[in-house]
Amino acid sequence: MPHTISHQTLGSVNVRLAKFSTGTDVDEYQLALCIDDEAAHLSYAEQLRQLCVAFETVRQQTKANPVFKRYFISDAANQTTLLMNYELAYTDYELSVIEQPPANGTKVALWCYLMTNVNTKANVSGLYEVQHGSYRHLWSANNTAQAETCSAQTKLLLNDYVMQLMNEGCTLRDNCVRTWFYVNDIDQDYNDVVKARNEVFYTQGMNANTHFISSTGIGGRQADNQRLCQMDSYAIYGLREGQMRHLYAPDHLCRTVKYGVSFERGVYIDYGDRRHVFISGTASIDRDGNIVSQGDILGQCERVWQNIEALLNEANCEMKDLQMVICTIRHASDFNTVRQWISHKIGNNVPHILVCAHICRPNWLVEMECIAARKIKSDYPVF
Repeated sequence: MPHTISHQTLGSVNVRLAKFSTGTDVDEYQLALCIDDEAAHLSYAEQLRQLCVAFETVRQQTKANPVFKRYFISDAANQTTLLMNYELAYTDYELSVIEQPPANGTKVALWCYLMTNVNTKANVSGLYEVQHGSYRHLWSANNTAQAETCSAQTKLLLNDYVMQLMNEGCTLRDNCVRTWFYVNDIDQDYNDVVKARNEVFYTQGMNANTHFISSTGIGGRQADNQRLCQMDSYAIYGLREGQMRHLYAPDHLCRTVKYGVSFERGVYIDYGDRRHVFISGTASIDRDGNIVSQGDILGQCERVWQNIEALLNEANCEMKDLQMVICTIRHASDFNTVRQWISHKIGNNVPHILVCAHICRPNWLVEMECIAARKIKSDYPVF
């Protein structure tokens, strides 16, 4: 079977793990570690300790190496230093830390992507490289910039990233697969992020007639409150023409340019042995760009899922191909309702994390992003 999922409890940590394998030497794992509700009373230090112990146990069980980790914490200003003390001993992966509190009232959760039999290194460009065969996967995280406005910081981040990609023989247009923008005050500053991103994309030959990039833009804070925006990214060197394709699901969703934004709803990459699908941050929106089910959390969840299913189907994938789901809710009081709904849709074992944050439109109560994979055969080089 190319896809297996498991759920175990280690101490106070719920461990959900998806394994994807095609029979080649590279197996992939998506890991979600969440502190159990009953342990919410534990101190941050103890929750973090148990999380790190559980992570090390899973790493030894899988014999896989982490290539990307993202911590979701409840108080970046006060919790980042202790977290980084744990991380100092482990530098061989890309690390993202964002204040998006776990929605069950605990203080820390972790998403990690692990792989077997790959070569890794930190490049001089600042991008973290994961190499296998003819592909170089380039990750970057926790990027911020110093400037007076969120717009200026966003523009600096993207322009710096363009130069990093150039140093690796890549371009933003042809090689960037996925971005994440975390905005301290998204209700106030999202329009500035959008404007800056549009301007940079224009300089890189990207417009509605070409394509944009699969992305998430959502609320999230850093330890330094002067850093108004954080960007994480993923690009691939070695792609051939037609190997990366963007997803639209026009019967369910409109192009984002209809309301002045520049990102794609999703993207998939075909390799010789597998297909990777990245679904952007997806909310309750219809094909005309209107919000569906205002004020109704379950109604919005259903519409989000219809949109995600349509995008997955366009990539010839199904719910059973899901490897990881991150769900963001605006109100913590909706946690139990959304958790039950997610369990019904994807099962309790599929790796998923629920966090709290403001979403780019105030009337959106929920947003989800996903990763899926399926086994295929194509003429492209294997993963």
